[in-house]
Amino acid sequence: LLKDFTSLMIVSEFDNIIFNLASYGYLGDELHLQADTIIDEEQKTNILTSQKRRKNTIRFVRFIFVAILLAMLIGWGIIFRMQSQGTIFDTQFPGCGKENYDLAFEEFDNGKCYGGPFNTIECKYESGDCANFNTAYPSCNGKDLKYLHDVESEVGNNNCNITFAIPQCEYDGGDCCPY
Repeated sequence: LLKDFTSLMIVSEFDNIIFNLASYGYLGDELHLQADTIIDEEQKTNILTSQKRRKNTIRFVRFIFVAILLAMLIGWGIIFRMQSQGTIFDTQFPGCGKENYDLAFEEFDNGKCYGGPFNTIECKYESGDCANFNTAYPSCNGKDLKYLHDVESEVGNNNCNITFAIPQCEYDGGDCCPY
């Protein structure tokens, strides 16, 4: 098998060499004209084949583009639906409560600690917004606070706020202490 393949390759190379010699005119005018005719016919065939291939390639590329675009739009739609229903929020903050999604969407990651139901470990301390507040007042968590307040600006602001006048919040950061 290897011997047959090798002999085929040698004969093919000799044929190419002889054809090139004929096309350059080294083997006479008659063979030169015949070689040019073969080259012209081959070029016409290649042009037609290349045009067909180009049309098929353009169709394939358009199909792939539309398929990718459609997949992206479907993916974005699914993500938008999950986001609007609170599914993604519930996945990121399990135990924080899907019912708090709309409020959390407005208040999370805005740099302010609102305390209340979001200043819990389940809500990851309002997604990190309450880190400074919890460092200053570690026991003043959301269990005793029912409503949202900007706790960082209300606790320890020299005004006694009765909502924070509890031992866990150090009696409003000392504002509600008579001494």
